[in-house]
Amino acid sequence: MDNDRKYAWLVKAISDVDMAKLNITPHETHPKWNYTILPQKS
Repeated sequence: MDNDRKYAWLVKAISDVDMAKLNITPHETHPKWNYTILPQKS
């Protein structure tokens, strides 16, 4: 698809370490798609 090539430069991999630092609260409905990112825990 043309769109894949057009926007491929926007994709950036995030490491597991960086993901673990995020304060993510998944929602009940489709938790992999719907979540809230809250401020970092102190």
